[in-house]
Amino acid sequence: MTRRTGRVEFSFLRPIDGNETRQNNRVAELLGASLTFGPEHLNLIHSDWKPFTQEAEMIGIQEGLEGNQSVQLDWVVADGSRYIGYETKVAASLGKEQLAAEAEELERVNPTGENILCVVTEHYAEPKTVERARKSIASDTELRWISWYDIASTVADISATDIQQEQVIINDLLYQTFDEEGYLMQFNGLHADPAGREEVMEQQQQLVNLVHDVELMLRNQPLKRYRQSRGADIFCEQSQQQDKLMKRSYQNLVPQWFMFPFHPEETDGFPGKGKRSATSPSIFGQLWSEFVYVGIRMGPYFRNKHFDSLTTNAETFEDIARDHGFKLFTGWKKWKIVNEYEVGEIQEVLEDTQSIGEETHKRVLFGQKIDASSEPVDEVVSQISDLLVEMNHISWVEHRPLFYPTVESE
Repeated sequence: MTRRTGRVEFSFLRPIDGNETRQNNRVAELLGASLTFGPEHLNLIHSDWKPFTQEAEMIGIQEGLEGNQSVQLDWVVADGSRYIGYETKVAASLGKEQLAAEAEELERVNPTGENILCVVTEHYAEPKTVERARKSIASDTELRWISWYDIASTVADISATDIQQEQVIINDLLYQTFDEEGYLMQFNGLHADPAGREEVMEQQQQLVNLVHDVELMLRNQPLKRYRQSRGADIFCEQSQQQDKLMKRSYQNLVPQWFMFPFHPEETDGFPGKGKRSATSPSIFGQLWSEFVYVGIRMGPYFRNKHFDSLTTNAETFEDIARDHGFKLFTGWKKWKIVNEYEVGEIQEVLEDTQSIGEETHKRVLFGQKIDASSEPVDEVVSQISDLLVEMNHISWVEHRPLFYPTVESE
């Protein structure tokens, strides 16, 4: 096989800015440089693979193998008789036909050896395209997948004792690359009372960062954040009165309340019909406070079956809250939370059929109020992530008829 002699034309002074080719080339060049000292980086990134040996080397980056320019893998590592080709995606779509052609290309240049095609994407879990391709491609090439986030997380956890001295600066550059592109933890805490335009904008960004980091922690858990195919992925309070105030005060330039819903990984969206009124483990954040609310939301104002489940099973809901240390929070039609009830009050509140579903009880949330300004912030993210996993299990696995009555009736 012809070894790689060319040079990729890019500069570390040129920002990646989400560009797939620049990201691919930078990471591949750095990993290639690391391989000249040893296979430590690849062995840590692919810790569940057969270990790479000292023979491993980068033999191709964004170029055809042995002169074949019709099929170009993003990068290829040769380790003796084992060849590993990488197909990386940032935002572009992934096709089975492309993967089939790349698997065939690996077998063409390495017909008697072991071949692996590793797909790298921004997904938190293996894309269905990879699963379908694995079943349909008639090839001896093994198809594997890894997330950019998993690679970045591995790089972030590497210490100087894990790699050779010459690889430390390479790891620092990899870390910088992934950090700049948003693959690493970004949350720095919320302000108790943000003042001034800069702090307000920072507070808004930190709310988004918090959810970003929670997603990172949940990427191997059985739930995921809801993403709309069109429009914003963040539900927020934006009233007509707020629209008017926006003209007079910077404090109303952005919504005051945000809601970030999650749903079971096994479903494509919210179980049952609807979005804003659906049951889901969720994070509620407010712009002017350091507190966020993490809980299981329901909509008795919007859904009669939610109303019936809450009022009929009030005692059971209070028992569940007591067992798991939850409170009951209620609010308006939008996302603003206005009432907080202790465990001993929950049954009485839910049994009041004249109140539930009306005024400040149009939405209900079983959960906890978290101080998101406390240190260390990574423990805040971990606490919220653990709560969401617990709430998904409680509502979707243990007590589905109570929390998802519309699903049970379908």
